[in-house]
Amino acid sequence: MNEYLIGFRAFPGRTFELAVSTIFANILALAAPIFVILVLNKFISYGVVETLYTLSSGALLSVLFEYLFRRYRYGTADLICADYNKKFPQDSLASLISDRSQLFYLLPKNVIRRLINSYTIITKNHSAKNICVIIDAPFSVFFAAIIYVLSPELGVLTIVIIFVFVIIIIFSFKTQRRLSSKLKAVQNDLRSLNEFMLSNIETIKVYDIENVNTKYSQEIERRLHFIDSSLSEKQDNIQALIRGGTAVLTVLIVSIGAILVIEGALNIGEMIGINILAARALLPVIAITQQSLGWVQVEEAKNLVKELEIFEREKSDGIAIQNFKANIEIKGISFLYGKSNTKIIDNLTFNLSGNNPLCVHGSNGSGKTTLAKILTGQLTPQGGDIFIDGISLKQVAKTWWKQQIIYVPQIPVFFNGTLRENFLAYNSKLSANDIRKLMLRVGLDNVIDSSPKGIDTNINQIRKLSSIGYRKRLAFARALTFDGKIVLIDDPTIGLDNEGSKIILQILTKMAASDKSIIVFSNDERVFRGCSQFLNLDDGPEAGPKSIRNS
Repeated sequence: MNEYLIGFRAFPGRTFELAVSTIFANILALAAPIFVILVLNKFISYGVVETLYTLSSGALLSVLFEYLFRRYRYGTADLICADYNKKFPQDSLASLISDRSQLFYLLPKNVIRRLINSYTIITKNHSAKNICVIIDAPFSVFFAAIIYVLSPELGVLTIVIIFVFVIIIIFSFKTQRRLSSKLKAVQNDLRSLNEFMLSNIETIKVYDIENVNTKYSQEIERRLHFIDSSLSEKQDNIQALIRGGTAVLTVLIVSIGAILVIEGALNIGEMIGINILAARALLPVIAITQQSLGWVQVEEAKNLVKELEIFEREKSDGIAIQNFKANIEIKGISFLYGKSNTKIIDNLTFNLSGNNPLCVHGSNGSGKTTLAKILTGQLTPQGGDIFIDGISLKQVAKTWWKQQIIYVPQIPVFFNGTLRENFLAYNSKLSANDIRKLMLRVGLDNVIDSSPKGIDTNINQIRKLSSIGYRKRLAFARALTFDGKIVLIDDPTIGLDNEGSKIILQILTKMAASDKSIIVFSNDERVFRGCSQFLNLDDGPEAGPKSIRNS
């Protein structure tokens, strides 16, 4: 409901139009029962044809205006939804993409996919149709009140039936929420197993564990089928109850109404009119009951989206440092992932300036990649601070900072697009010739020349780029699109053959001579030879504040 209230508060003018059109539409809905009552009581009693013409014309005109008011209301509700549905996924996805907390990196990929899918579920259910159903709901009481005025007995009966339907709504919501939660959990288990099997086909074959995985998969699918069947059975049962309840109400109204007619407390026209009014009173309640599964899905989606509230958003503004000298000062930074008590980086302090390449080395898990992500701004340390030319990195503009960094991650990632699109996503000002020059620097010009489409070839259609070594070289080319003064390279030679390693090491040697501040994260002795300073992350927190030791 929150998203509806947000939309209503954001557009008070449209909300007023929505309310007015809803009131008029529901008042005009009284035309049909009133028409029936008057025809049966007046026309049949007196037989004046002109009266029938007048009543029929008035009823048809009311039906037309009710339709127009409902169409206008739908359009107004659609406008309210449109702005919210545009803004909500943009804000939420921005939270996810610009997250700087370590928690984002701990979330499994399937959870991230579920988070993104949650935005679709929420915006899909925040629709004009659903708004109209919700604001029609109070008019069930309005129609029941009209019935009560005509016949207190039948009015009470209608209210009781509506109350029963409300109980059904609450019960169905709780039942479906419980089953839906179980279904989601089992679906996630199956999805995780399928992802494991698809990404580890060779391992499964080598260790001959196909039967184990198949048996586990079948067991999960059996549970999935059972829960899905139970959920479908509950939904069908609720629909059957609704249809049965509607029929019961009709039977009771006609039966009790007939007795009242015989007793003279009611006439036939009023009895039939009340039957029509009772059906109108139930329509919004039935519509809400049918939405109960959608509410369950929205609730689950919102619970996932709430996880974004713990993410730290990057600042979009900040300082662009003038006369940038690329002096880096690390003051006592510490970092740990999640609820772990062990700090990956503990009270790390050092300074770095140009012409003094630093090699950060250490065993697996010592924090090399974590430190690289902290320096690029992807992660925020829990303690200490980073200063760039004496200014805290927290105050530096995100866009400007990223243009000052030549960064190559440990495992490069490219999106499913052409070479040109992947480079332009990094720097939109590059020309085709600029891209070719960058490819030439890392020895990949032959990749362009051997393809008929050149840089407009889809990156996943280039056979050589399926190799981690070639993708690493391509990542270097992409990183060089900005001639930044700070160079951060995570495991530069990993996956590279001798030719590739030679090319990359030559690039690093040239950078070292160009007054850039260089930090290379590597255990490769070939990289060591090109560095003048070293930092061993294996020294551990017991050594106190870490410092750089000269080679």
